[in-house]
Amino acid sequence: WTRERLFLFFGLLALCCVTRLYDLGRKPIMHDEALFVFYTEFQFVRSFTYEYLPILHGPLLLWITAGIFQVFGTSDYTMRLAAALFGIGGFFWIWTLRGWIGQRGTWFALAFYTVSPGLMFYQRFFRNDDLFFFLTLWIVAAMAWWWRTKSPWWAASFLIANVLLFCNKASSVFIY
Repeated sequence: WTRERLFLFFGLLALCCVTRLYDLGRKPIMHDEALFVFYTEFQFVRSFTYEYLPILHGPLLLWITAGIFQVFGTSDYTMRLAAALFGIGGFFWIWTLRGWIGQRGTWFALAFYTVSPGLMFYQRFFRNDDLFFFLTLWIVAAMAWWWRTKSPWWAASFLIANVLLFCNKASSVFIY
C-alpha cells in the first residue's frame, strides 16, 4: 500500500458514499417505491404481519427497511437508505475480487462501479434491484474464495448469500 493507492482507494470509496448517500430524500417517490414503502410501513412497522405479494418479490428488502424505519424513523431519505448502503457494500465485494481481476482490473472495476449512472440510479432507488446486485456480487466473491481456499466459512457465506437472494426475489431460483 503506497500513499497514492490509499488515496485512490479512500477517494473512490468517499465518492461512492457521496454519490449514493447525498440528498437521497430530495427526489419525489416513484410508483414502484410507493408500493414498497406502503407495504413496508403497514406490514412490518405498524401491524407486524407479512403477507406475500408477488409484486414485491420477496420480504428481505422490506424487513431491512422496516428495521431502518424503527431506528431512524420513516422518511424519503430512510426509505432509500438500505439501497444506498447496499450500493456502498458492493464496492467492498468488488475489492475482494482483486486476486482474480488483477490490480489494474480492480481499480477500473471500482472506478466504473463508483461512477456508473445506471448503478447510481438503482442504488438510490427503493426497489430490490440494489440488494439483488449486492447479493450477486457476494455470491461471486464467496464462490471464488471458496474455490481457492476450500474454507467452510466461504462455503457457508455462499449459502447464506444464496438464501438471502432467494428471500429478496423468489424468482432467483431461475438463475441457477
